[in-house]
Amino acid sequence: MLYIGTGDGGGTNNNPLDPNKLLGKMLRIDVDHQDPGKQYAIPADNPYAAGGGAPEVWMLGLRNPWRWSFDRATGDLWIADVGGNLIEELDVLSPAEQRGANLGWNMYEGSLCAKPPCDPTGKTFPKDERMHPAWEAIIGGQMYRGTCYPDLVGWFFYGDFGGKYAKARLRPDRSLEIVDLTGSFPPHPTSFHENAPNEIYTTDSSGVLYQLEAGP
Repeated sequence: MLYIGTGDGGGTNNNPLDPNKLLGKMLRIDVDHQDPGKQYAIPADNPYAAGGGAPEVWMLGLRNPWRWSFDRATGDLWIADVGGNLIEELDVLSPAEQRGANLGWNMYEGSLCAKPPCDPTGKTFPKDERMHPAWEAIIGGQMYRGTCYPDLVGWFFYGDFGGKYAKARLRPDRSLEIVDLTGSFPPHPTSFHENAPNEIYTTDSSGVLYQLEAGP
């Protein structure tokens, strides 16, 4: 399946909690088949495939997923969702939690009630929250599953456009162990992605590509 993360569009009429709208969502389509009138097919197990919302919608309540990736070993979905005025957030959803998940924006920003009255029922809240102005815009993110640096296996790497970097891994209770990385790093990261052998690379706003390596 092809997954597509969409921002909320920044407009007051683009309610990311409205399942009928495609903005502020994670979409999921089948690119190997075609439904009548479409260049793709709707997976039968999408939450609104039979009605009640746009059939492409897989998850809702996102603001600006920049960026997101799957853990190849577990199927967990890690989403770095850029905040509005106050909070940058990192969400982690297991395969069983993804279908129809509601991440809460714009009722919630992170775990903070932003548009009362707020109802936490059925919402998925972040595993990591970073406040402004310490963080500017969260930049995700990739799980390391390579072979060059065994000590890094199982750590998810992400950062902030302001030049901060961090790594996180799931504990058995699904909470995060988080380590803020110290040292000199490329300023203004824009994405983290893996290559075919699962080694991680980072790009920055100056157009430079870096490979992630473990220190001595």
